[in-house]
Amino acid sequence: MMTRYYVTMYHMKLVAVLIVASVALIEASPYTGACLDAKNCGASQCCVVGMQAYSIPTCNKVRGLGESCRPNNEPGDFNLSYPDGSSMQVTNAYLAVCGCAEGLLCHRGTCQAINNK
Repeated sequence: MMTRYYVTMYHMKLVAVLIVASVALIEASPYTGACLDAKNCGASQCCVVGMQAYSIPTCNKVRGLGESCRPNNEPGDFNLSYPDGSSMQVTNAYLAVCGCAEGLLCHRGTCQAINNK
């Protein structure tokens, strides 16, 4: 009977550790929440539609100086559909990654100062 108690306590501790670790990973993630428009995102963020099927649009940080970017990746509108029949209209969102921060330009896949092409 005592062995069962210790096994149950072990599992409860393990679950607690996993929950704490999951919260820490979520907090450290660059993804900060779902969005339907860039207006749903905070300062220095944009709404991004992922490249995977059935992805959920999320707020991500805009790309900074020297970070990788997608040339000609302009914000657009997307009508997303999901296997359960639901759909959502996303406006003013980027595909895969945010654009470069204000004052920067995506040149050859890297965010650079506008006067530094």
